[in-house]
Amino acid sequence: MKTLKKLLCTALAVMMLMSTMAVVTVSAATVKAPKVTLSNTSKGVKISWKKAGGAKKYVISRKLSTAKKASVIKTVKSAKAGSFTDKKAKTGKKYQYTVTAYRGSASAAASKTIVRLKAPTGIKVKANSDDYNIKITWNKSTAAKKYEVYRAKVNGSKTGSYKKIDTVSSNKYSDTSVSSGASYKYKVKAVNGSSKSDYSSASKKIDYVESVQFLARMSEDYKAVCLYLPNATDYKNYKIYRSVGNSKTYKKIAEVNPATAEKGVPVNVEYSDYYKTLMVALGISEKEINEQMMMPKYTDKDVVLGETYNYYIEVEADGTGFGTFFKSGVVSIKFDDADLTMKVGETDSSILNLDSYLGDATNEMEETGVSIDTTFTSDNLNVVTIDEKGVITAVAPGVATVSVEVKIKAKIGFTKQTVATVTTKFRVRVTE
Repeated sequence: MKTLKKLLCTALAVMMLMSTMAVVTVSAATVKAPKVTLSNTSKGVKISWKKAGGAKKYVISRKLSTAKKASVIKTVKSAKAGSFTDKKAKTGKKYQYTVTAYRGSASAAASKTIVRLKAPTGIKVKANSDDYNIKITWNKSTAAKKYEVYRAKVNGSKTGSYKKIDTVSSNKYSDTSVSSGASYKYKVKAVNGSSKSDYSSASKKIDYVESVQFLARMSEDYKAVCLYLPNATDYKNYKIYRSVGNSKTYKKIAEVNPATAEKGVPVNVEYSDYYKTLMVALGISEKEINEQMMMPKYTDKDVVLGETYNYYIEVEADGTGFGTFFKSGVVSIKFDDADLTMKVGETDSSILNLDSYLGDATNEMEETGVSIDTTFTSDNLNVVTIDEKGVITAVAPGVATVSVEVKIKAKIGFTKQTVATVTTKFRVRVTE
């Protein structure tokens, strides 16, 4: 009995002691939702997440936008930030991805949606200097609604950063914001709403060089070839290249500084009294007008009678205009003591083709209400005749000079006034 009583007293004392102690509870673990980003890559949809506070693992699930339930596609047993690429996502389908952070039984999730888009393929580039642009084309991407075009400037072996230059709805684009003398590469992204593909492969490097025109004519004494060069305020240097006959090898024969170059015009221009009066009223003198007409000129005296010479030019500019480098096409001329040699009975009109001298200006003038009247004459009708269309007929052996006179007229008020008269002369030799 004493032993039992002692045990009861001990148990009672322990119970009393426990009743005086505080009650300690362990609350459930907490975890924060991760920050999730989705992106299309060449391999699939990449799901990335930042480290979530309290997380011990992450579970990634995927659900088609038309499906009711999601399926788990990956479990990552790590507390760190991470990523996973879903290689089974089908092109053109819209998915919702959910990343759930876990700590024990506690969880927090974040979801985002994306359309699986593949990068455009088959990117091609073509310089079109006549229209002052570079044309970019590519293959259409499945489910793409739009495309973003990116461009990088290339300097030697170094390619700069790609910057978005436009967003278009079709699979082609004309880049008009290019500089002559510069080199570029392009990339494209497919777009559907807020979803974008990865970059396409870069295009090949393309050099953009705008074309310039110049005129090659026999000198007035027919002892040299004169090149009349394009004129612009920011042109600072001309390089002239030449080949002889059928040779494809061109050699630089001269460099011309426009500030010190000989000046001239390949045609004679006379302004009407009406035009001169109008210009004076606007504060522009006749001398200033004539100076603007003058073109830098290079005279090639190293020529042989009967030989054909082929020329092209390169132009350097100071970069304040549309570029720093320009290049012409090839202009060929046969050096002779006449502009045209014909046989009796032959006809020819190519030498008086106005398009060769006026280019697109004729069409542009007509669109703006400016017209031209053309008159053809021959100073020796016994040698050659010329009709109202500019067709020359060789009559008898000899030499004659044919002229084309162009009167440029502009509509002023209700009447048309002659602004200027442009005259060009050619020497024609006729043989038996």
